[in-house]
Amino acid sequence: MHGSGYVGGTFLSRILTTPQLLEKLDIVLYVRSAEKAKRLADEFNVKTIVGTLADLDKLENAAENAHIVVSIVSFSR
Repeated sequence: MHGSGYVGGTFLSRILTTPQLLEKLDIVLYVRSAEKAKRLADEFNVKTIVGTLADLDKLENAAENAHIVVSIVSFSR
């Protein structure tokens, strides 16, 4: 889950304000910058992974270790 953009932030906000979901989830966010990762981890007490869509090893590892993957990304060339 990516929580730093508009859609990802809205999705994360919904989860963080729904106690029934929050108590059952171990949230890990995949973000592009260390600064965003630190802010999100500090502000929302979530785990983060820093990487890009090109970091396939990181993405595969994160997905393999997850029960649910929510992909909310914008990609353009």
